[in-house]
Amino acid sequence: MAKVLCFGDSNTWGATPNTQSRYDDNERWTALLTTALADIHEVIESGQPNRTIVNNPPFSGAKTGPQYLVPLLELHSPNLVIIMLGTNDLKNKFSLTPEQISQAAYTLIKQIQNFKNTTNTSPKVLLLCPPPIYEVGCYSNIYKNGHEKSKVLSKYYLEICKQLNCHFFDVATVVTACKEEGIHWPVKQHQNLAEALIPIIKKILL
Repeated sequence: MAKVLCFGDSNTWGATPNTQSRYDDNERWTALLTTALADIHEVIESGQPNRTIVNNPPFSGAKTGPQYLVPLLELHSPNLVIIMLGTNDLKNKFSLTPEQISQAAYTLIKQIQNFKNTTNTSPKVLLLCPPPIYEVGCYSNIYKNGHEKSKVLSKYYLEICKQLNCHFFDVATVVTACKEEGIHWPVKQHQNLAEALIPIIKKILL
């Protein structure tokens, strides 16, 4: 039974729009994958609200992906790592470009490709580009200028996946963030993503 590690931020954790509570096991996309793939693969949920891919967010502690990833690889020895990060790095306070965010994703993927699991092979990687955000509501100032950056992030993510010979999926093809809240997803969008990923995961792990 292959192990699939889902590594991301609050939209991997399953945060609901506005309330910041968590979708349950019948709602969030990672849990839906767990149920759908239970007979053939073990899915490990590792989403963390505020997780970044470049800088540690002020007042939130150490939340960058690289600091958490290697211990998770050592603990679980996954066969496939699904990464969905980059949204928190769009915050105005970080002043990052899409190119800088994608380069951090490049570094993260290299970490995975350099790791050897219990079968002495490197995990495969599926990089998910988060869907565009909206500068609305309580997030409008936090993510000022983030919408335009988020719209072009997929172009840069695709390019690094080509360079590193790993798998890529643009989540925006099936998911739209809540247009009233701007960052997190209505529950139906979690189902959309799970349904899209199931055949992709099966194909990668054939």
